[in-house]
Amino acid sequence: MDIGNCYANIPVELNNHNNKGEKMRDYRVNFKKNFLSWSCICFLAFCLFMPQSVTAKNKKKFLLKCGTNIFAPFGFIENGKIKGIEVELMHEVGRRLGIDIEINIYKWATLLESMRFGTLDCMFAAFKTEDRVEFMHYSNVPFHISSLVFYVHEDKKLDFKGNIKDLQNKRIGIVQGFKNPYIFEKGERRQMYQVFRLRDLEINFKILQKHCIDAVLVNRHVGEYTLGQLKMDGIYPLSVPLTATPAYITFSKFVETQDKKLIKDLSYLVPQFDAVLFEIYTDGTYQRIFNKYMKK
Repeated sequence: MDIGNCYANIPVELNNHNNKGEKMRDYRVNFKKNFLSWSCICFLAFCLFMPQSVTAKNKKKFLLKCGTNIFAPFGFIENGKIKGIEVELMHEVGRRLGIDIEINIYKWATLLESMRFGTLDCMFAAFKTEDRVEFMHYSNVPFHISSLVFYVHEDKKLDFKGNIKDLQNKRIGIVQGFKNPYIFEKGERRQMYQVFRLRDLEINFKILQKHCIDAVLVNRHVGEYTLGQLKMDGIYPLSVPLTATPAYITFSKFVETQDKKLIKDLSYLVPQFDAVLFEIYTDGTYQRIFNKYMKK
């Protein structure tokens, strides 16, 4: 079937009901276990030289202006309110540290520029790159591990074992504007497979359901949440990810003060956020918030 015909015949309304099939439950990852293993390594790396207690007692509250992008279920707008797993986590970190955190939604390019020029204090969640380290301090404990996986239809198997050669002659859907990992772009340049850049994730999944493409590449959490919203059965993630990359809370190295001067230090917040994030991942708070949005 021609992909143009598939695209033209698909409605774009988002169904706001949750319903996950047996396949999705079978492939669900124990994210608490993943976070604990990664966080333990990061936490032990800095705990020997971490400064004094980070409790909120005797601390004067201040406002931290933070930004994120629409990336449900991590952050999104519903009925005019900013919600999501990481939005709630940030407010919980602020509560434990005695910091007022103001969160707003921005486009990704705006987030990075605001951090570069100090009009935002912090953003979440960002991959660590050489150029970004020049203008942002990174937490040591990740905010989440971004696992990029291929979602496939149960009627059309894909034997992917972690090598892009397994994608030979396949048709892969992604969201337009999505930044692909280098290894995936390399395979595309070599014309090993076709990549279709579609308007949004809902369209990708609906075209996958019509067998016009062979797989959709997306963050595992985001894909699962979207399928639940669409009440779409028969589509599930492959167990082997293409990549698994930690994403962090970051703090601007250039913070604009009221008198328009620029100062360069929010780095003292890094060990404080690290310690509280570690607590949140180990005391069950993260799992509780995660389950609230990713219902079993």
